[in-house]
Parts: sequence; structure tokens; C-alpha cells
Amino acid sequence: MFLIQWTLITILVLVTSCQNTSKKSDDADISLLRKDHEIQRYILARSMEKSAKASSCDNYKALALSQTFVLKDLALLRAHINCEDTSSLPEVTQTMIQDSPFYQKIDLQRLSLKSEKEKDYKLKIQVLIKKSQFSDRNKEKVDFLQAALNIAIDNNDAELKQDLDSRLTKVAPRFIENPTSEMTLKIAQDWMNQRQFAKARTLFEKVINSKNFGYAEKLQAQKNLRFSYKLDQKKDQYIVFAEKVTNWILKQYKTIGLDDIEKSARASDLNDSYSIWARSLWTDGRNSQAEKALEQAVKNLKGSSRLAEIYFIKARMQEEGMNYSGAIESFNKALVDIKEKSTLYYKIQFSKGWNLRKLGQFQDAKLIFKSLKEETQDPFDKNRFHFWYAKTLKSALQDDEANLEFANLTALDPIGFYGLLSFRELNIEMPPLKSTTPLAEIQIDDSIKNFIDALVVTEESDVLERFLKYKTQNLKLETSAPEWLFYLKSYARAGLYLPLFSQIGTLSSDLKSKQLSENPYLLFPKKFDELIEHNAEKFAIESELIYSIIRQESAFNPLARSPADAFGLMQLIPSTAREQQSLTGISISHFEDLYKPEVNIPIGASLLKSLSEKYNGQLILMSAAYNAGDKAVLNWVNSRFKEDPIEFIEDIPYDETRSYVKLILRNFIFYSRLKQPELKTKFPNQCLQGLQAFKSVTERISTSH
Repeated sequence: MFLIQWTLITILVLVTSCQNTSKKSDDADISLLRKDHEIQRYILARSMEKSAKASSCDNYKALALSQTFVLKDLALLRAHINCEDTSSLPEVTQTMIQDSPFYQKIDLQRLSLKSEKEKDYKLKIQVLIKKSQFSDRNKEKVDFLQAALNIAIDNNDAELKQDLDSRLTKVAPRFIENPTSEMTLKIAQDWMNQRQFAKARTLFEKVINSKNFGYAEKLQAQKNLRFSYKLDQKKDQYIVFAEKVTNWILKQYKTIGLDDIEKSARASDLNDSYSIWARSLWTDGRNSQAEKALEQAVKNLKGSSRLAEIYFIKARMQEEGMNYSGAIESFNKALVDIKEKSTLYYKIQFSKGWNLRKLGQFQDAKLIFKSLKEETQDPFDKNRFHFWYAKTLKSALQDDEANLEFANLTALDPIGFYGLLSFRELNIEMPPLKSTTPLAEIQIDDSIKNFIDALVVTEESDVLERFLKYKTQNLKLETSAPEWLFYLKSYARAGLYLPLFSQIGTLSSDLKSKQLSENPYLLFPKKFDELIEHNAEKFAIESELIYSIIRQESAFNPLARSPADAFGLMQLIPSTAREQQSLTGISISHFEDLYKPEVNIPIGASLLKSLSEKYNGQLILMSAAYNAGDKAVLNWVNSRFKEDPIEFIEDIPYDETRSYVKLILRNFIFYSRLKQPELKTKFPNQCLQGLQAFKSVTERISTSH
């Protein structure tokens, strides 16, 4: 048996080595660690847990009793999970788990087995409660709590049943047996989260029509009912209900006897509702109706509510109609009606400068862009304002000053959209990507480094993620960059990209810029590469585009779900995914099937293939349509595109889609550069080409619609 075990170890190490030859190792220590006999033994034990449990147990026992094995506590836990007889093993103490909270989730397996062995139903219930708390998916949370509730019922434990009823109904109010009328709204929201729209709408209507609810609850029901049509992809009903909500709030606003505070609050609600209604009409191409909605807003709210958003929408519509002077007038009205330098303030100021630029008033435009880049604290906005300040200098024939600003921007934003565009403006090559800082050069405590290395090699990803979170939760932003880099790179080595991106987002601007400019690989990982490469070839789509979409949509998290009910790696809406079923041969029985990478990636690649055929491979339009849909994109091309593709991107009226297109282009450029990172490269102009030639095609498509 001993010989067989070590033969298996040798085979396993060779396989592991082959699987990792394509990955750039951070240092030689990892390669050496793979050859460590105790590490090999642990990997073998993991591989034998199902096929040869007794042998797995023997290996774990030996490792748990070792004085040199870096993962001895983890081996002890796994020994307690996999061994029938644990009498010769040290106990797993509560202190050990408290001191090492990153072991909590794996310890639940031990406690679950213990509860079965000792027939301790209370312990089993506690394990199920903990599992529900660890889960990120609502369905799993509900399943665990329902299982626990059934155990409490079977054991006639009224106290635990009451506790579990309370826990279950907090997670899923739809399970309340005898709900009071006050719970109706929460139950309706829960049904909407389950995509049971008919049930949700019935309850929302019940709230709206009941005398038992006040203004606040009825308003929330109205908003949720409106949103349910958006989630359900029923645009016409969404627009109809947007008008109904506005008229309902208007009626409440005109109620006699309101005090000043109530009147002001309802005016604000009405203002928001008018904005949503007008935008929904404008988005659907019903511009004359949108204009009437905006006129009603001004008529009913002037003097009672700040109308900056209303004037802003009106200005954007005037701009779309090429009435740039009228747009500037409306932007000025919006600026008069806004006092603080909020996000809306910067949007209005930029748009004013943008329209001055379109009128050829470059001197006035550049002053606005310069002021904005100096005022704003937001790094992305600062780079945006900086770029258009430089572009406007160039348009004003101040080429030397413009080129100096572009050069500054390549240094300030080397891996951002506007920094990349600045290389294009200067017509210079982008430098080779910097080699990632070797871990061996980062000073870190040896015990921490060795522990993390061992978790990476043994693929104990869940424990590693929890350990890294545990180590970084109290790590101050003032901490030296090398220490942060070590932990960020540890996430990346284990393929833990979602927590990696989350951690990057918590860093200060300076620390973030330093880490990413010196280690761009952290931002552009590759995961699910076999599935992606296979489906890229199958559907004749560049793999770089699939990576770019996944990077932006889900950060490689298969269980991602958006507020707009898009699911999985490529964030697919169920109705859209079902349209691709005949092209992929993959059927979807439940929307949660889209959490599976083997379902999600082929369907997403098929969707990209359809978009490529429709938009003749034009990357800007494909990415815009992926985010906003065909109808909006066709309208934008026909109404907004003139000559410059960069100006077209900046002209996209949806904030989300405009940012999305920029990020997809940035991702695509970097994934392309990663093919030959050691080379200087020109900006890939093919990313931006084809819009002019395509405009006639879009007009034909629009006519057919």
C-alpha cells in the first residue's frame, strides 16, 4: 500500500507540474514546495478522500502529528473529517478555531459528521445555520434553513422551531405562514427576487390599493412594481407604469394640508419620477412625449424642487438633436439650480464644455475642462477631464501644449482608458508590460509566506481566501506597498479574482496606482481558460473579448448576480440566454443554470457571435449592445455618430454603457498585449474602426425594425 501511495504521489506531482507550466511562477520556492514530501502527501490525501478513504485518513493522521508540516492544523481537521476512529488524534478545540477563524467553514464538515455520529440534532441544526450564513446564494441559504427547520419539527423542539422560523422568514419573507398586512411589501419584494413577477405584482397592487398603508409604503410598492417590468424585459409596460407612478405621486403632492416637510419630500419624489419617466421615453425613441413629460415637471415643480436633473435631461435631448446652443442654455439653467459640487454638477459642467466643443468654441471649452480636472477628486473623472482638455487644446491648434498634456496622461494613467488613448494621440508605442514584482523580493514574515505558499500549492482556495481576508482586514492603507502587494499577488496566484478586485478597490488612489502600474497582471487575469479558448474557436470570437467581458461583468465569479437579474460569468439575462439555446444546444431549465461556467460561457460566446455578425465585428458597437441592447445602440449610431469614434463613445447617453465600453476596450487592449508582453505595441486602431462604414447598415437595420 505504501508503494502504491508514493507512486500515486509521483504521478500527481507530475500532472500538477504539467498543469502549471503555462503559468508564470512568482518564485522558485513554489516549485521546490511542490516536491516537498509532506506537501505531496497532503495532495495525495485530498485526492483519495472518496476513492480510498482509509488511506486518506492515514496520511492526514501522519501529517497532523508532524512537527514540521506547515498545514498540520488543517491536516488535523481533515483527519477528523475522514477518519472513522479519531481517538489517537488531538481534539479540535474551540480555541483553535477562534484563533484561526479562517478554518471555521471547513470545521463545519467535522461538526456535521460529529452531529450524525452522536445523533445530536441541536448540533446539526447549528451547523446548518452556520452554512446558511456562509453562503452567498439566497437559494442555498433557504435550503439550509429549511433543512434545519425540518429537523427541529421532527424533534418537537418548539424553541428551535421558533428561532428557525424567524431566521428563514428574514432571508425569505415569502415563507411567513400567517403574514400580517405590514409584511406584504417585503413578501412581494422577495417574490420579485425569485423572478416570480406575477405573484410579486399582485401583492404590490394589494399594497397600493389598501387603506392600511401610508404614503411611504405605497410609494415603495409603486416603484417596485415599475422596476418589476424592467427586470421582466417588458419595456412598454415599464413606460406605461412610469407614467402611472408619476401621476400618482403628483396627486399625492397636490394633497391639501401637507406641512412644509411633507410637501418638500413629495416634491423630491415627483422630481425623481419625472426624470425616470422622461428617460424611459427618450430611451425608447419617444422624444416628443419625453419633452412633454419634462415640460410638466417644470410646470408642476418650479419653485418647489431643484430641477437640475430635469434641465440636464432636456439639454441632452437637445444635444442629440444637434441643437447645441439650446443644450448649453439648458445646462446653464441646470447649473443655476444646483448648489453643491456633486456628481451631477460635474456631469452638467462636462456636458456644457462638450457642447461648446461641438460648436467649435474651443477656448471656452478648454477652460471648463481644465477647471474640472483641477477640481475633481475622482481619479477616473480627472483622467477623463484631462484627456478632453488636451484634445481641445489640439483642436484650438495648441499642439505643443496638447502633446505635453497627453504625455503627462500616459504617465498618470498608464493602464487606464484615457492613458491608452493618449499613446494613440501621440502616435507612440505603448511600452512593454512590466514584469510583475517577484514575491521573493517582498519582505514578509516567513511563517505567513510559507503558510500561504502551502495553501496555493495544495489548492486550499477557500481557506486561503479567508486567511487573506483575515490578514488584510486590519491592514492600514498607510502600510508599505510591498506588504499589500504580497497579499494581492497571493489572491491572484490562487485565482481568487473577485476578492482581489474588491481589495484593490479599498486601496488609496496613490497605493492603487503604484500597485497596478507596476503589476498590471493583477488586473487582467485568465481563468476558465480551456472553456474560453474552446468556445472562442467554436464561435469564431476572439478569446480576448470573452476574457474582457467576463473581467468586467463578473470578475470571474461564476455566482455573480446583478441588480438587473443578470447571472454568472458573462452576466446573462435568462430571456436572452434562452434565445441562444438553439445555437448552442444547451437547454436552461432554471435561471440558476446560468451560474454554471460550462453553460454560461458557451451561451455568452454564442451571443457575442450573434452581435459580431450583426455589427460586422465592430468592437465598440458589440460591447455597447451587450450592455444596453440593440435598439439603443442603433439609435445612438444614427443620431450621434459623426466621424470620431472616441467622440461617439463619449456621446453614449447611458452613463453605465459609456463606462462599460471604455472598460471593455481597455481590457481588450491589455489582454491582447499579454500575448507578447515583452514587446512595445502600437495602439490597436482596429478597435475603433468601421463605425463610419457601418452607419448605413444600421440605418437599414433600423428600418427593418
